[in-house]
Amino acid sequence: MADLNELLRLAREQRERSDATSRALAAEATRLARLREQAAGLSRRVDSDDDHQGSQMATLRQAIAESEGRVAGLRRQKRAAVDEWIRISGLLEPVVDPRRAISALDADYPILLFPVRLETRFTSAAGANGARRQLLVRIYPDDCLVDSFEPDLSENEVKNLRRYWCSIWAAGGGESREQSAWRELCSAHGAGRAMSRHEATKKWNGRKVVDDLAARGILIRSRSMRGIAEEAPGAYKDVSEVVNATDRAGLARTVARLEPVICIKG
Repeated sequence: MADLNELLRLAREQRERSDATSRALAAEATRLARLREQAAGLSRRVDSDDDHQGSQMATLRQAIAESEGRVAGLRRQKRAAVDEWIRISGLLEPVVDPRRAISALDADYPILLFPVRLETRFTSAAGANGARRQLLVRIYPDDCLVDSFEPDLSENEVKNLRRYWCSIWAAGGGESREQSAWRELCSAHGAGRAMSRHEATKKWNGRKVVDDLAARGILIRSRSMRGIAEEAPGAYKDVSEVVNATDRAGLARTVARLEPVICIKG
C-alpha cells in the first residue's frame, strides 16, 4: 500500500500547482478579452491609408494570437492537473477509506474503535489574491460511550455517613457538636456535578440551553454546542442548596447573591 504521507504531499503539491494554473488562466483570459475589445474598437475606426493605425492593428493581432496560445496552453495544463489529481485520488482512496484500508492491518492485533469529536470553523486566510475563506476541522477523541455514573453510594461515602450519624448521636442534642459533625461531612464531599457529562448530553440540547439562558439575560459564548450541553446548569447540584448547607455548617457566611451576565466556554 502506498505511503499515506507521501500521497498527501503529492496531493498538496498538485493542488498548489492546479490553483496556480487556474489563477494564471483567469488572468490571461481577462487579458485576452481586453485585447480583443481593443482590436474591435480600433477596427471600427481604422483608416486603411493610415500606416500608424495599421501598425497598431497588426501589433494587437499578434498579441491576441500569442495570448490565445497561452490560454490554450494553460487550459491543457489545467486538464492535465485534473487528470493527475484523479490519479492521486485513486491512490489515496484505499489508504483513507477504512473499509479498504482495514485489509492492510495486521490481523494479530485487535482493533478498538473510539468515538471522535469533529468541530468545524470557517475563517479567513491570506492568499496570493487577498483573503480567502478557509475551513478548519478539529478532530480529537470524544468521551467513551460508557456511563460511569454509579447509582449506589461508594464505600467511602457510606463510611462518612456512618461517622456523621454516630457524631450526631454522640452530640446528644448539642448544637455546636452537631454543626461540627455537619461541617466534617461537607468537607469530605464537594459540591460536584449532579450527573455525568454523557448523561447531560442525553438530557439537554446545547442550542436550547443557549436560548433559555438568553431569555434570562445570560449570554453564552462557546465553540461547541455539545460542550454547552455538558455544562448545562441542571448538570450540577443546586448552587443555592450548596451555599445554604455551607452556611449552616459554618464553613462560610453568605454575604451576597450574584447573577451571571455572560459565560464563556473555552
